Amino acid sequence: MIMHTEGRREDPAVLMLHPMGITGWMIYEMIGSRFKKDYYFLLPDMGGHGEEKEDFVSAPYEAEKIREDLAERGIHEIALVYGVSMGAAAALQLLKYEDLKIRCLYLDGAPIAKLDPFMSRIFGPVLVWQKKLYIEKDEKKLKEYIDRWGREINDHMAENFSRFSKETIYRIADACTEGNAACIPQNLQGHTYMEWGADELYAKTSPALVKKLYPRVHLCVRKGYNHCEYMMKESGSYAAFMEKALGRALKETAAKRAFDPLVRTLSREETEEIGHAFGFYGYGTERGMVQAFRSREAADLYIRGYAETAFRKGNLYTCSDRREGYIAYSVCSFEKERKRSKVSAYMPLFKGVFASMSPKEIAGTIKTLSSGGESLHDRLVRLKEPHILVGMVVVREKYQGQGVMRRLMELAFEEGRKRKMPVLLDTDAASKRDRYEHLGMKTAEKRVLKDGSVLYDMIWYPE
Repeated sequence: MIMHTEGRREDPAVLMLHPMGITGWMIYEMIGSRFKKDYYFLLPDMGGHGEEKEDFVSAPYEAEKIREDLAERGIHEIALVYGVSMGAAAALQLLKYEDLKIRCLYLDGAPIAKLDPFMSRIFGPVLVWQKKLYIEKDEKKLKEYIDRWGREINDHMAENFSRFSKETIYRIADACTEGNAACIPQNLQGHTYMEWGADELYAKTSPALVKKLYPRVHLCVRKGYNHCEYMMKESGSYAAFMEKALGRALKETAAKRAFDPLVRTLSREETEEIGHAFGFYGYGTERGMVQAFRSREAADLYIRGYAETAFRKGNLYTCSDRREGYIAYSVCSFEKERKRSKVSAYMPLFKGVFASMSPKEIAGTIKTLSSGGESLHDRLVRLKEPHILVGMVVVREKYQGQGVMRRLMELAFEEGRKRKMPVLLDTDAASKRDRYEHLGMKTAEKRVLKDGSVLYDMIWYPE
């Protein structure tokens, strides 16, 4: 899967999943480019299409690759997922990812119901025959497709079809015949739209099944149109209606949503700000753990990796839409069914460590940290006593001295009140210790390391 993008990263994300024979860019040109407002368009070329040279595997496989790409981009919320035919099958597979919030779902020609055995058997051979027509360029036999979709789209499809392997064709046939009924949450059903052409194959069975499975979904069967035909011939009104549906979903979301402190998107520029604020903190005459790094630039690189890992694990929070600062904390509950993070979530941290220190420096830092004795956190882990561990508190430089630190710590304190757990952190300077004590924390221990630097173990107890 190759992902293309169009628009600004800060605008609402719109994911467009193309049908068989059409690329991500083409579906954008047809539909996305007609949207009036600004959006961040995500336009994947799925297996066998456009710039993706690998064969199509399956709808679940393509959905997994798309989800991985979104996670790497720090995208956990999609304003609109739009899928057509094969793309609709992949779109429905995205619904199984609970950490991906979808506000509006629009599916055209969705193969919801499983086709009967006869149609399933001939579907693949029919597509192979269609490829043969495109290769032979038989205008008479292609007339039906040209009349339905227009010359430009037909030529575009011919280019893609000619490159399809037999494996890709039959796997796409499977994706479009084996049924794709997914669990659509009740709150999303009200902002889900499905349509078919009355003359297409799927219109015979899928709308009835949708009415039974998803009673709140908006249905439309367009008389006189075949599969994807209305989208191609009336793309202007089609795109306008879709954007109007998206607008309603976003308006309702904005009305219902209170501020969510969990950071769901994190740009490179934001991680750079976090790294710089930490790496270039003014310690005055104090030593600070920044001395463990060869330079402040190295400390900057490390904390960027730490922040990115905290984000990927779902442990990074902020105190307002302006994101004046960030706090990373995790709940140490020792539950047997505790959700574990994927190894990939730790990759930014690993990269940050090795970018900021040599192997010898890493070994030296570990020895230095252990020279101060067991930390309060390590002791509670050993005793399996639940607590909340704050790993990072950073205020962006232009907001420092404005009470942001208190608001950030209050997020962790509120978590502690809710769970009836103490909140822990360690800090590397007396000036920082004094600030945390001013916010209600107590100094539990003072650890003096062999290089002369000091770590203060701080704790806050819920009332």
